Amino acid sequence: MRAIIAFLIVSLFGSAPVLASTPNEHTINYPARAWHLDQSGTVSVLYDITAKGKPENIRIIKSTNRDLFDDAVKAGIHKWHFEKGKPEKDIAVTIHFQK
Repeated sequence: MRAIIAFLIVSLFGSAPVLASTPNEHTINYPARAWHLDQSGTVSVLYDITAKGKPENIRIIKSTNRDLFDDAVKAGIHKWHFEKGKPEKDIAVTIHFQK
């Protein structure tokens, strides 16, 4: 698998709370198909963090190319881990994929 990592920019929508916890590893693999097709894109998501420190309820808010990037973003965020005991709701993240 490629070691290419998407550039990750964290942004807050509206009045979302400031993040009290940050992922210990926040990488998302650049999808191989998008890489081979020389495609770039942006995906904006909202997700929650459980009391166990796991992301859940990952929702795509906006995507420039759903067929190429959305599944990679969801899979990547699902692997993140956060500090236990600090649940949060509606955390906004925008991921930019650019070659």
